[in-house]
Amino acid sequence: MVERLDSLDRMLSDAETDHARLGTAIAQLDVDRATRELKHALRSQATDPSPDSQHLVVALQARYETIHDLIAKQTSIRRTIDRALVDIDLLAARSIDLGGRSDGWQVDDTVERLNVDLAALHQARQELADL
Repeated sequence: MVERLDSLDRMLSDAETDHARLGTAIAQLDVDRATRELKHALRSQATDPSPDSQHLVVALQARYETIHDLIAKQTSIRRTIDRALVDIDLLAARSIDLGGRSDGWQVDDTVERLNVDLAALHQARQELADL
């Protein structure tokens, strides 16, 4: 259990770093500007449907979608971190409760949820490494 908690602690720290790194990237990409530029290009394409304007719209749509994919990934990481922290608190409370009883420590579904949280954080880290 101590090894799992140490691993989860490292993963939570890495996830916080990833979350912050994504936040920096998202801020630099400026979703508001990307939205304005895409809307402008779409309006321009409506009045001038040239191949150049179409190419610009495709490129701006790809940038817009990429930014929103990063926002979704950042949100997912935050939710996983928050869920893991709640599970850790629950595990701590249950271990205190069980430690005071005669039946001692019993492993329950909280440990399994921590394993799921750990796997989700690991998967998110792997996906970010591919960016």
